[in-house]
Amino acid sequence: MSLAGHYSDVVNGYYYVVTIGIFDDVSFYPSLLSLIVELFLIYGYVSNLAVQFLYRFFLLCRNKSMSLLQFVLLVLIGYIPTLIYVIWILQYVISTPELPSDEQNAILKDTVFDHNGRYPQFFARPADPLQEKVLAIVAVCVIYYIIVILCISAVYCSMLTLRKSMSKSTQQAHRQLNIILCFEAFVPLFSVIIPVLVDIVAIFDISLPLLRNLCSIMIILTPVFTAIVKMVSVKAYRQSIVGIFCFDNRKQAGASTSLVTVY
Repeated sequence: MSLAGHYSDVVNGYYYVVTIGIFDDVSFYPSLLSLIVELFLIYGYVSNLAVQFLYRFFLLCRNKSMSLLQFVLLVLIGYIPTLIYVIWILQYVISTPELPSDEQNAILKDTVFDHNGRYPQFFARPADPLQEKVLAIVAVCVIYYIIVILCISAVYCSMLTLRKSMSKSTQQAHRQLNIILCFEAFVPLFSVIIPVLVDIVAIFDISLPLLRNLCSIMIILTPVFTAIVKMVSVKAYRQSIVGIFCFDNRKQAGASTSLVTVY
């Protein structure tokens, strides 16, 4: 996103997109292409999450392991709705005529992108035709997330059932796995789903500026929280991280001891 992220909103019935980041002042087609890639990665991430938890469900609850071919096919099938959506967006933006420059610049007037009458490169299209397609992709994402919730619930119940026959070390390992599973399931809710919904409701002329700013903060902090939770919950992960940072200190301590011995 720091390379070519996007800010979007609706003004006077027009949905506009401004490219932000390092490559912020680019022409129409590179900006559109980066938007399509970003949309595909966002919605594709949700479908990948569903496939990931289906794999865990079959492995832990049905004792069946997918082959590489089955896993790849399932991933590709999950991409189909996203691919249809981004192709439609691409076709809609390209086929819809540009607004006259005066009308287009009026969209950004008095916004954060208005620099004394100078505006960055952006494009705008009527918002109404987007509403139906946006609702369709949101419905698909809801279905994917229902799959995630059902799978994680089944995996959790299965682990509780098997817990009595496990040793203490195995129970500890499964408890750590449960924490990570829950965290991995619900982090995208805050880092992907809610920010997408904030962007989508703007198409229906509903502005949520405070929530939009909070989402921006959550997106930045999510990778940090993910690493912290894994380090706190998983002992092996924590020991590996600590070992990386403590290795040099142990090595220096050993060298200092040898130095004292020589003198």
